[in-house]
Amino acid sequence: MFSLINIFWEFLIGICIGSFLNVVIFRLPNEMSILKPRSFCPKCKNKIKWYYNIPILSWIILKAKCNYCSSKINARYPIVELMTGILFVIFSNAEPYFYNFNLINPFEKLFIWILLSILISISLIDFEHFWIPQGLINFGFLIGIVNLLFIELYKIDFYEGGIFLKGVLGALCAYLIFELLRGCSRFVFKKDALGKGDSKLVAMLG
Repeated sequence: MFSLINIFWEFLIGICIGSFLNVVIFRLPNEMSILKPRSFCPKCKNKIKWYYNIPILSWIILKAKCNYCSSKINARYPIVELMTGILFVIFSNAEPYFYNFNLINPFEKLFIWILLSILISISLIDFEHFWIPQGLINFGFLIGIVNLLFIELYKIDFYEGGIFLKGVLGALCAYLIFELLRGCSRFVFKKDALGKGDSKLVAMLG
């Protein structure tokens, strides 16, 4: 029962975060603040009341239409919310031996959720606009460094140290490998086949 309750709360948190990610995905490419103004309809500009902004349910209740102007609400919104909720549950309960720090690093789940949120936002923005926001990359690097420091702190008495250094070297190697691929592809195809953002993204993942 306790496990089912945990899964429910993880899913609930995930769909709420997914709702915020929809704001990020829409506003960053349009050079808008992700914090204000409050959520609004892109067509009629009316601000959306909180009870019309409930993840997944509002889209269903409103029949995928704005309550004010009846313009169609893109299905991407509930899909992102649902996908985020499912991924939060999956990654919160996955325990591969290599990355099983649940009993040592109490912040592991938080870092997983933040990384997933960054990757979901980057993936959808890149898919639609062929652009990876530098701000999301920078935030990912910051979270990655803090995560490595926490792992180092909580694992040092149990495992071999040096995890922080390995993480930094992994990021650097990933960046250099992709930059080499970028150079080779430019030489072969006479144009860029990979963007600079791809190299930064794999470095962040590293």
